[in-house]
Amino acid sequence: MNVTYGGHRVLTVKPGDDLFGIIGIPLDATPGTQKLHISAAQGTLQLAYETGFEIKPKAYPTQHLKIDPRFLKLSPENQQRNERDQPLIAAAKKHWSDTPPETFTLDLPAAGRLSARFGIGRTLNGRESSPHGGLDVAVGTGTPLRAAAAGRVIATDDYFYSGKSVWVDHGQGFITLYIHMSRIDVNAGDSVERGTTLGLSGATGRVTGPHLHWRCC
Repeated sequence: MNVTYGGHRVLTVKPGDDLFGIIGIPLDATPGTQKLHISAAQGTLQLAYETGFEIKPKAYPTQHLKIDPRFLKLSPENQQRNERDQPLIAAAKKHWSDTPPETFTLDLPAAGRLSARFGIGRTLNGRESSPHGGLDVAVGTGTPLRAAAAGRVIATDDYFYSGKSVWVDHGQGFITLYIHMSRIDVNAGDSVERGTTLGLSGATGRVTGPHLHWRCC
């Protein structure tokens, strides 16, 4: 059976007779009825149908930050670097492996104060920006960052906005991302266990100070 939402494969689990889809909803998704597209083979027939689910509006608080102006008005060199980053980031987000996740229980990659939560609005130097898509953990530079669960490293890179980053695939599009690192200690293709050190926290990319930005993709 193949389930898609917005053109992307959906992680599905079948703990009993029912099939459940686990869907990441973009923060900019329009409230209202959304469609899941389902296809399945039955003998020589290929069946296809749709089912709906509802997205309800939610209000988030707003955080006001001061950042280095070079991250708001990009130089030609930085613009070129960002343009190089975007297809690499898009490819990592779309990564799919057929093996299902061993678990949906994740460990916090580092112990620290949660300084910014998922969904909050952002103004940067007084200008409205995109909402916060992850969880920030306030830890000092050099703090070990550990894999939230077992998986495989699918990409590592140093991006303009995100800085040094590690992507870990846990199966069927369930991916965790660790960014703003000062050092990366793993390579693409490495298998990691829960608690494996991926690298050290830092303040690379667009930040106001050292921390871990962690998200599920």
